Amino acid sequence: MGDNKKPEYPPHGGTTPPKNPVPAPAPPAQRPPSVGGSVDAPPSSTLGPRGVFVPWPKKVLGLYVLLADDDEEGFESESDSWTPELFEWQQQGSNVLFFTFIHPETMDIPPAFQKLAKTRGTNAPGAVPSDTVIIFAIGELFSISN
Repeated sequence: MGDNKKPEYPPHGGTTPPKNPVPAPAPPAQRPPSVGGSVDAPPSSTLGPRGVFVPWPKKVLGLYVLLADDDEEGFESESDSWTPELFEWQQQGSNVLFFTFIHPETMDIPPAFQKLAKTRGTNAPGAVPSDTVIIFAIGELFSISN
């Protein structure tokens, strides 16, 4: 008559399956031993319904990367005059990067954020590794200085 197996759905708190079931994530990949030791890395970037993303790792080792600072000439939120690159220790030492800071009054994404985010997975010097989660942080420094 057919297969009696029920489809597996991720936990979602309800008793009925979700309308669009999400496939189970692949097991986490491991970074090469030369890149960050025993930190569990998430699977590579995935194309999902909301765009390209990297799943949250089981163990997070995050770094804040200051990319926009309205108190530093040439590095303001709207500045397009520089191209940020990560240091090797930033590439190898974390699996989550918090890009700081989005100005809370404008909520505009600084060009530096866009430039560095576009490098993810390119293997260019100073690029974000393909298995690194990027979070855009809304600024605290702006609130303190005003």
